[in-house]
This record gives sequence, C-alpha cells and structure tokens, in this order.
Amino acid sequence: MWESGDGPDKRIPIDLSSLWESQRHGPGRLVAICGFDGAGKTTQLSSLAASLRAAGKSVVVTKQPTDWYRGRPEVRSFLANGGSVQEAEDLARLAARDRRAHIEEVIRPAIGMGYVVVTDRYVFSSIAYFLARDVSLPLLMSLNAPLPRPDLAVYLDVPPATLHERLRARDGGSRKREELTVRSITRVCANFGRMRSELAWLDGAAAPTTIAAWILRAVGGARNGNDELTFTPDTAPGSQAGRAKTS
Repeated sequence: MWESGDGPDKRIPIDLSSLWESQRHGPGRLVAICGFDGAGKTTQLSSLAASLRAAGKSVVVTKQPTDWYRGRPEVRSFLANGGSVQEAEDLARLAARDRRAHIEEVIRPAIGMGYVVVTDRYVFSSIAYFLARDVSLPLLMSLNAPLPRPDLAVYLDVPPATLHERLRARDGGSRKREELTVRSITRVCANFGRMRSELAWLDGAAAPTTIAAWILRAVGGARNGNDELTFTPDTAPGSQAGRAKTS
C-alpha cells in the first residue's frame, strides 16, 4: 500500500468529512496550528494566545500529542530509531487514545465554557506523520473518528530543505529520525498537502508578525454554526489559504 508519500496516491486529496462530529458542543472555538517541527508553530501559538488575551478573550493553550504520549518509552524509541509498520500502528492507537482523552478532559470542557482553545497540532498532524510511517488511512480514520472540527486549522508551509536546515541548527544530533533527511520531511509535508481543503495554508517563510496578524484576523472571522468560512488567497501572507469550515 502506497501511503508513505512515495507512491502514486501522494497527491490524491484526503476526504476527512467522516472524521468530524456533526454537532458543536459549546460556544467556544477550537484553533489548531499545524506544521512540521521547525515551521514556527510555537511562535504563532504564543502570539495568538497573547493577542486574544489582550483583547479580553479567555484562552486555553494546549498541544497534541500530550506529554503522556510523548514520554512513553516505546514512542521515544520509535521517534529516535524508527520501527516496523506494526509498531507504527500500535503508536497510532496510542496517539488516538491520547487524543480522545485530551479532547474529553481539556478541549471539550473549555469549548463548553466559551474559551478559545489554541492547540499546537491536531489530528491533521497525526494523519500526516502516520501515513509517512505506512499506517493505512482507513485505520487512522477509524481510530480517530469522530472528533470536534476546528473552527480554524492553520498549516505553516515551509520548504522541506529549509526545515531540515532549521532543525539541524536547532537540535543537531538530537533530531528525530524523521527529521534527518529532506526526503523524510518531504514525505510528511506531502501528506499535509493532501488535506489542504481542511487547512488555511500559509507561507511559513513570511515575516512572523505578518503571519500572526493574518491568523488573528481569521480567528476573529470564524463563525459558530454550520456556515462555511472561506479564506481567500488575497487575505493570506504568501501561500494560497485553504478553506476552513466550522462544524
């Protein structure tokens, strides 16, 4: 099965419509900031949270996967050394379990109380990475559905070669296995591209302040309900923005 990004389906869009819950569960909002490590997610997460709080909004900043998943020895071993498809599938099950608990314990209660939840990564990242590890898309969909659909999901698009250089400069010999080569980074990024219809696609090489201003405007425009919210190319810095829909 060609799910790793090297096969003929690497550009076929992924339909995530069956992944989402049909109803909202509160007046709050869910914003996900996604991208490969080194894309600038932490900078944008911090900037957005600070701007929203300055505007009087109640904000919860969180991340997926949680430390429960990240700290497990089998996860740390796989990230450092790689492993078999079976091991990757086992990690996908752990990641889905972690996500489910995180949603029930953190995200859903905060949305119910009217908070803006800003998360570093969401299910999009899990799908992108596990497809690159040859875990099948049907398995990933079955493990994760149903989930709250973000009001806005941002992808910071940075060329794989640039990501490779940033990570080498930042982390040196402590990089994860998937960060060691441009090719391995490209495989993951290509899978994000297959989910582009669900993501607001931004040029991660633009000035951080420019990106932050656009994300803040987009969050301000996000609507509750079933209306579709479209981000047009002329509103995003650099890259064409994708389409984010409210659930």
